Amino acid sequence: MNTKQIIIDAAFSLFEQRPFQRVTVQDILNEAQVSRATFYKFFSDKHELMHLYYRSYMDRSIEQDFNGHNWREIAEKLLAFMLTKQTFFLNVKDTEGQDSFWDFLRSYSFDFYSSVKLRNEKREVLTEYERLTIISHLEGSIALLKLYIEGKVGIAPEELAKLICSTIPDSYQEYQE
Repeated sequence: MNTKQIIIDAAFSLFEQRPFQRVTVQDILNEAQVSRATFYKFFSDKHELMHLYYRSYMDRSIEQDFNGHNWREIAEKLLAFMLTKQTFFLNVKDTEGQDSFWDFLRSYSFDFYSSVKLRNEKREVLTEYERLTIISHLEGSIALLKLYIEGKVGIAPEELAKLICSTIPDSYQEYQE
């Protein structure tokens, strides 16, 4: 196994064991048994590793499954992943600020929605209305995901995925099932 993967595995293990704020870079160094210089050769900070946890799973899922016609399948995979890795998500849910998990998720999702829209319409820039519609959808979806992670959503994951997909902006309906 390569050094970068050893650091990733060590960080993911620690993020599942305790709240993100209580995991230090030094903890990751100790767990991975690497030097600080080695850590910074691969990563800028522990936030980058937190984001990588989600990104690596979703990038693989989207690459394998998304063809523009299965929004619900992607939403169901996201919810299943969040449920399977609930401890991790509970441990990162209270991060705040620019590097918070939720800010990262907002940005990651915005980029995904934007790329789908622009690719399908063969354009390079969203209109202000399109940008705001995506933001509106994402804010509601992220609020639901927070409740879901905390166990405060009283519906099955499939129903939640259906609900989230029903709020996708109208201009995306042609890209759905």
